[in-house]
Amino acid sequence: MITQPKIVEISRDPFARETLVRRLARLTYHAPGDGCAWCGSTRRNQDRLFQYGVERDDRPGRVAWDEHRFCGIECRRAYYDQ
Repeated sequence: MITQPKIVEISRDPFARETLVRRLARLTYHAPGDGCAWCGSTRRNQDRLFQYGVERDDRPGRVAWDEHRFCGIECRRAYYDQ
């Protein structure tokens, strides 16, 4: 049985009416470029990366996932200059 990764709410922007969420991304070991899109590492050597996305109020339950994976929210914000 395949289970879906747990989605965790990171922050909410009430003016834009959207929520930033994340889920644990699966790693393909020994694949080139398999690291954080910003810094190139994995989260504190625990071999974990996260995929972030935005869920809008007008489309509940549907998340627009980022194409890239990051080791933490700091790297995502730096990458997208937010």
